[in-house]
Amino acid sequence: MTTPNASDARAAAKADLHDLPIAARLAEMERRVREQPASAEHRWPLFQLLCVTEQWARALVQLQAHAQLAPQDAQAAQAYRDLIRAERLRAEVVAGRARPGFVFDAPRWADDLLEALRAASIGRRDEADRVRERALDQAPLVAGRAPHSAFDWIADSDSRFGPVCEIVTAGHYRWLPFSDIAAWHVPRPARLIDLVWAPCAVTLVDGGAVRGFMPARYPAADDANQANQANQANQANETNETNETNETNETNETNETNETNETNDAHETNAHADRGAADAAREIDALRVGHRTTWREAGRTGVIARGRKTWSTSAGDYGLFELERCAFGAAARAAGAADGATHDAAHGAPREGDGDGRA
Repeated sequence: MTTPNASDARAAAKADLHDLPIAARLAEMERRVREQPASAEHRWPLFQLLCVTEQWARALVQLQAHAQLAPQDAQAAQAYRDLIRAERLRAEVVAGRARPGFVFDAPRWADDLLEALRAASIGRRDEADRVRERALDQAPLVAGRAPHSAFDWIADSDSRFGPVCEIVTAGHYRWLPFSDIAAWHVPRPARLIDLVWAPCAVTLVDGGAVRGFMPARYPAADDANQANQANQANQANETNETNETNETNETNETNETNETNETNDAHETNAHADRGAADAAREIDALRVGHRTTWREAGRTGVIARGRKTWSTSAGDYGLFELERCAFGAAARAAGAADGATHDAAHGAPREGDGDGRA
């Protein structure tokens, strides 16, 4: 599948919006689309920003418009329509209301992970912990090897997924246990949309190959709530400012010195609130484009992540794109043996009597 790179290049040549907050970039692209509604040039960047901010309905509108204006991108448009549909199903799965697809038959422990999501969704945290703990105990440990690292086990750092890899293939959201994967290739992101869905090629343990996308971020439903809270905080600050101004006007009639002090205090309070809102916006932006990952605990076994998809391994944590090429299980062991043989050949096999001076 070819994505509309040319549109990206033309937009970047006209203005570099990279350093602007996402909200400002979004507003600028919306302005350009309004000014040139018959041009496909700005539709694709706007679509990407709408996906970053999870405005799926609006993203679909822009995607459809882009496909009509640039028919050569019809195949890519269909693929991203499928990805948005898969993302919506993903949200339902995480909320305990739906079931993902599987490439092979789902193992029993995967059913337990889904049961834990359902239990958590209705507030039965103890039950969710018990079922999830059973699933994690039953799931096999899968070793892996990348060009610059090796590990004895790997899991998603978010315990809602744990021993499974999320993947969208053939237009459907699926869970793929690590024990079913022989190897993968997840190229580093080339465009903004790759920070939402990362193209990937996966080799299965039966020798089959699938191409698709891995969600590059964790479900971020809380972002909208945080944005709403930030807006409410700003409105509260404006209300407080108005109240303080009224109080200051009343004070004007009696004490000009008190007026000055209160005005200065109000300015300091508003400046502090503005800095807090800006910091919160930067935090949300960093999570949305996968520049960082945060975690919070939920019960005894629940670890809920936000931001960039991250793998936990026996050798430490790795971001999604840090394990660009990786082999698993038997394939990892074979790769390790091949590396060892190559090392021996490069350095020469030890001769009889070498090492400690004894024959």
